[in-house]
Amino acid sequence: MAKKKEPASAAPAKCFFAEELKGEEPLARATGLKLCRLAGELAAHQPWARLAETNLVFVHDAVRGENDACSVMGMLGEVFSVMVYLGAEGFHFFQKLQRSVSISAGDFFAGQRSLSVEFVPRKQLTRQDRELLDAAAYPTERGSFYPRFRSVRPGYQPWYATQGEGRILVGCLDAVAAFCQVLARPDCPDFWEREGVYPLVEHDESGYDLRPLEAPKATPMTPAPVALDEARIRGILEKQPGAWGPIEADHFHTAARVGGPHERPACAKFAIAADSGNGFAFPPVTGMPEKTTGELLADAILTAVETTGAIPKEIRVRSAEHKALAEGLAKALGSKVTVVKSLPALDAVKRSLLEMLGDTGPIAMR
Repeated sequence: MAKKKEPASAAPAKCFFAEELKGEEPLARATGLKLCRLAGELAAHQPWARLAETNLVFVHDAVRGENDACSVMGMLGEVFSVMVYLGAEGFHFFQKLQRSVSISAGDFFAGQRSLSVEFVPRKQLTRQDRELLDAAAYPTERGSFYPRFRSVRPGYQPWYATQGEGRILVGCLDAVAAFCQVLARPDCPDFWEREGVYPLVEHDESGYDLRPLEAPKATPMTPAPVALDEARIRGILEKQPGAWGPIEADHFHTAARVGGPHERPACAKFAIAADSGNGFAFPPVTGMPEKTTGELLADAILTAVETTGAIPKEIRVRSAEHKALAEGLAKALGSKVTVVKSLPALDAVKRSLLEMLGDTGPIAMR
């Protein structure tokens, strides 16, 4: 039998993860305790016995006016969790993962906007996790698994949930638990029979309403124009630089952790330019997640120009998106941008850099 812990006699904490979420609203005590209770109830339902990872359950969040896609993992008996992919953007990232054979660790974190509860052995919990579970008097038993609540934002690694994120996770866990009760009925229909249609759980006055939802359609994203460093460009052109052969330019994310012990861990992102002829790599530029791809690419290209004292006749990139981002700078310099199938000079540099940073390589998705 699992033993229920007695609450500590010390004054109860008003919130959780305050030190780790400075500048943000920490998880309120009431929300944290509710998360623990719902996680325990959900584990009792064992939703992974009924739901595959691709059997998405959408939950409507009335505050944000968005539908969040909940994916239950555990049918294979390896990982037990509920992932919440936030909004249409989160759903399309989930679809991307399902289509991929593998994905780099950097790209995995770069595009993800999600919340989760994962059931793990107690040794995998941090001190902060244990403080939350102890405050909730979460039942303990040798060899059992315990809930760990996390948030992933684009460009950041998993971190503790804020009050706003905790509120969303409470609604999703409660809705998934209610949906599991529907699944247990003998006359339960196949909610995923039609391709691209999923069950939507929406809270109403009587409890929860359940209806079909067509998956949100992907909308083409047009890259925002890059704000050019006009003074830097003017300084280059005033020196009347010569011209030289093509360069390769690229931008990529890594899983290298950036930040202090009590800060949300960011993933370092890089942009590099290299001489297409001799493979010489110019000094890389790096930035935090808030730094845009276009800004980093422009910085890397200008660094190459300043290093050589010459303007490349051609800037080679690997995608139409990168071409759109670099064209404004190329026009200002009197160069051109070309999309190519491969960047051999840069790829060799990229591999060396990732190895130096301890990157573990692509994550297998199937």
